[in-house]
Amino acid sequence: MGRAAMWINADSFTSDLNGPARDLAAVKAGLRQEISRLERSGRALERTVTSSGCLALDAALPWRGLPLGGLHVIQGRSGDGAAFGFAGVLAGRLRTRNQTENGVVVWVQYGREPQDSGVPYGPGLGPIGLSPQGLVLIKARRAVDLLWSMEEALRCPDLAVVIGEGVTPSLTAARRLQLAAEAGSTTALLISPPNQTPTATALTCWRVSAVPAANSARPPRYPAWNVELMRCRGGKPGHWRMEWQHETLHIDLAAPLVHGPLAATG
Repeated sequence: MGRAAMWINADSFTSDLNGPARDLAAVKAGLRQEISRLERSGRALERTVTSSGCLALDAALPWRGLPLGGLHVIQGRSGDGAAFGFAGVLAGRLRTRNQTENGVVVWVQYGREPQDSGVPYGPGLGPIGLSPQGLVLIKARRAVDLLWSMEEALRCPDLAVVIGEGVTPSLTAARRLQLAAEAGSTTALLISPPNQTPTATALTCWRVSAVPAANSARPPRYPAWNVELMRCRGGKPGHWRMEWQHETLHIDLAAPLVHGPLAATG
């Protein structure tokens, strides 16, 4: 990671999270009241959007772009960095929205060993539009610490985006993240473990996987992904094969193979 990246340990901030002073029943009751109020309103909240970097993807979303101030969930496959790349690309675009180059990105990692999932690497972040100079890394040893860190960071309107990875929140925890994102007008990207049921609270839920190079004799020029929109609030699912163009910092639809997909043999 770059020298300017900052590590923070979240343990000390959440030691009293489950203490007697915290009335969890009252918190849940308040959340239920707020959710019921929003559901009774019968209308979607007006949202500011930014382009995802792909015109076809923007057109498929009901907001005609990626909505800010909400929760977006991204799933990947074990050992596949495509979900992290996709999240990094979106974070880079969120950071530079409205021509602002100084937005700060907070990235919260679950407390596993670095060799299990790796850590954000400075030289690798640049080509996807995410500068390490604007990155703050937080290490959380427990899932509750990660979710607490995300919730607190999302309430800060000066942040560009908050990324969390490695946990699947409960319905109540996901609602808390969504409400915190709305309160701070800060966008949350949660990279969840694979094969999880998409949460109904998130604005969008994605599944991203790497695409093998069409010509294995030489390395691909651009990273290619299968991007599936599993769930979208007010929209329909979709599926795209995309390539990241690091020169233009845009995502393009990958050209189909001349002879179509390879047929199964045998």
